[in-house]
Amino acid sequence: MARAAVIAALYFALSVAFSAIAFGPVQFRISEILVLLPLIFPEAIPGLAIGCFFTNFFFSPFGVFDMVLGTLATLIGAVGTYLLRRRPILATLPPIIANTLLVPLIFVLNDASAIYYIAMFEILASQIITCIVLGLPFTFALKKAMIAAHIPLPHSSKYDTAPYRRILPSENKDDED
Repeated sequence: MARAAVIAALYFALSVAFSAIAFGPVQFRISEILVLLPLIFPEAIPGLAIGCFFTNFFFSPFGVFDMVLGTLATLIGAVGTYLLRRRPILATLPPIIANTLLVPLIFVLNDASAIYYIAMFEILASQIITCIVLGLPFTFALKKAMIAAHIPLPHSSKYDTAPYRRILPSENKDDED
């Protein structure tokens, strides 16, 4: 649970630090790079949901709609990412799809003049950037660093670590000299 709390705090801190671009129909929430952490840490699921809820509670101009729908989108995305953890590229889709479909509803419910499909396209673009362009390399780099530092992965298996085995120094390398 400590890791979930740290992830919630990180999500909140990143959202606050970049709050000028984190809310509204055209949003770029830097904290969304963390939504792929369930690929590595199952406890990231509640951490992301709690971080999103508190971010929306304290800073969203859209009130209860954002607290409920925004958090639900993050939760659905995090669970979907975890379920697809064996396929990292596909695991980027649940947060993108959940946010693309649910977040525009927040704008429509708050402002009758908001156009759902335009907001949907804007959220889709920002989610592709934060999840695929930034989030996937961040998550791979974190996992690679953990393996290199010999930090055990929560749900490691031969499949999970296989792509990184070639980058680790051989334990017998010193014996060869």
